[in-house]
Amino acid sequence: MPLKVVPRLATMQRPPFLVQAVLGWLVGLPPVTRVIVCLSVTLTIACSLEIIHPLRLYYHPRLCWAHGQWWRVLTTFLFFGEVRDLRDALHLLLNVVFVLRYARSLESASFAGRPADFLWMLLLGGAGMLAAVSAGLVPGTHLFLSHSLGHMVLYVWARRHPQALLNLMGVLTFAAPWLPWVLTGFHCLLGGRPWGHLLGIAAGHLYWYLDEVAPLVLPRPHRRLLRAPWPLRAALGQAPPGARPPPHFRVLPGALRFGGGLGGGDERER
Repeated sequence: MPLKVVPRLATMQRPPFLVQAVLGWLVGLPPVTRVIVCLSVTLTIACSLEIIHPLRLYYHPRLCWAHGQWWRVLTTFLFFGEVRDLRDALHLLLNVVFVLRYARSLESASFAGRPADFLWMLLLGGAGMLAAVSAGLVPGTHLFLSHSLGHMVLYVWARRHPQALLNLMGVLTFAAPWLPWVLTGFHCLLGGRPWGHLLGIAAGHLYWYLDEVAPLVLPRPHRRLLRAPWPLRAALGQAPPGARPPPHFRVLPGALRFGGGLGGGDERER
């Protein structure tokens, strides 16, 4: 009886649907946002499984610079919390998804084709926050600055979409520039302190002013002050400043809502 040769690929089982969905979502993310997601999830899993203790991740000037624990300048922006029960998991999911949602929108729209400039914005904002915390300019104790960095991204996104309308739980409708302040107010109503959020708002406002407003009032208008250095642009494969950028996507007003997606409100601009 002749034997039938079955190709090896035909015998391999496909990954579960959930794994396929997660991988497809990751592949669809812009490059910088994708790396942030992967690193944040890795740190969360490692701390939840007690592989790494969260005290090894927070920022402390003396431990970082005097004892050579330099990784703290990065992990303080990437760690959103550990998961010990269902409540922690839901709180972490809401925070991470909410922040990364606007990071994805900002990188794929305002920074389309410019991943180096987007990463440079995060690096400048992070450096400013670390300097402010190290100098004692921010009241209170701030071990982790991930939420501050998220509010910086949120502020820049809101400033670049001033006409977008947001709806909070079907009750409150407001323009996008009010979003960071609304979230800060709700955070205070729930018993939190506003200093971490205000730190991110201050960093976002400073970046937005230097990138959007200052070039218009300088003697040489339309010159970008915060353009990423060329080694970073070359490392991330960003096109030179004179090259034609890829098609830009503008988010239409009213398309972004807390309970909806981003896909239905994108319009291609030529």
